[in-house]
Amino acid sequence: MVTGTHLAATVARDAVELLAGPFAHRIRTCAAEDCHLIYVDASRPGRRRWCSMEHQRQPPQGQGAARPPQPAPPTAR
Repeated sequence: MVTGTHLAATVARDAVELLAGPFAHRIRTCAAEDCHLIYVDASRPGRRRWCSMEHQRQPPQGQGAARPPQPAPPTAR
């Protein structure tokens, strides 16, 4: 049976491993105004700003981006 003390000890051990581990410099706080989550930025360039795409203010590239107008199809005569 898992007790509260066992659970707290597991969380504390995992926190120490994270804070002292190789990803400590990648710990971030979500940039969304209504979110206070902390996450590990595992993106290749290390420039992630949000804990999830839901919090991103702009749509991801390729979704909702402005597209150049398409020429009208030729009309039949």
